[in-house]
Amino acid sequence: MQERLNNLHAFMVVAREQNITRAAMALGMSQASLSQVISKMEQQLGLKLLNRTTRSINLTEAGEQFITLIGPALEDIQQGLSQIMDDKHKPSGTIRIVADDFAIQNVLWPKLQPFLQHYPKVHLELISDHGVVDVNKSPYDAAVVRGDLLAKDMETVQVSAPIALRLVASPRYLENNAVLKKPQDLLNHTCINLRSPTQGGVLVTWHFLHKKKEIKLHVNGQLTFSNMHQALDAAIAGYGLAYLPEQLVCTAVEQGHLHVLLPEYSVNLPPYFIYYPTRLQANAGFTKLLDNVAYQAVKT
Repeated sequence: MQERLNNLHAFMVVAREQNITRAAMALGMSQASLSQVISKMEQQLGLKLLNRTTRSINLTEAGEQFITLIGPALEDIQQGLSQIMDDKHKPSGTIRIVADDFAIQNVLWPKLQPFLQHYPKVHLELISDHGVVDVNKSPYDAAVVRGDLLAKDMETVQVSAPIALRLVASPRYLENNAVLKKPQDLLNHTCINLRSPTQGGVLVTWHFLHKKKEIKLHVNGQLTFSNMHQALDAAIAGYGLAYLPEQLVCTAVEQGHLHVLLPEYSVNLPPYFIYYPTRLQANAGFTKLLDNVAYQAVKT
């Protein structure tokens, strides 16, 4: 089919130029090859399309009719093929990514908004899941987890800085409870727990650091969530102390709804990474997405 389209295009150029030499130059082929193409077309059609003399080339009546009937359709086909080839290299299709709520809302979403605006033919599905997913055996294309939970034998790209944790409490809570002087004092306070689906559903241990010595605490409280955003809301409402990512609590701190406590003891969690199978490296949309979500360290 492609050869026939090329031959038709060659005939159209000859008809336009009315000169084999100029037409051959425009097509980037030899005069002999071009003459063979036209002769072969005439033989296949059983029609004489061109009158040739040593000085000029003119369309026959059949050639004129051919141009009138076939010319517009051929132009539409060529434009359609060009558009298809252009679209082939433009990001498109559906990309499915699974991540926890914090990663979706605070790590991915701010970076994905300009990506979506720039590539309107890409469709994203962001699925909230706290588990570690085998993307080779799931409907997802990629997953985002902290570095300490990364799956093996996967391509990875870092998408965040280390996650700084902050111990926070509302003014209301602090007014009615004893002052914290060290992490161990938390054992006598009401704390808002998180339950980790990625660690068998156990309560998350609160880790602190003092003079390079790690402090691990299992705190108690009235409330337990599996979602950090709900824990944040509960802390703002005064239901206890919460130990959450700085990125999550910073707005509430700036607005005075929360206060940061014992920052000198707080630790950092490993950064988030996106992991995916090697086959996705050939996907134009996914490679552009990686460019947008990849972590760029701030130079100082």
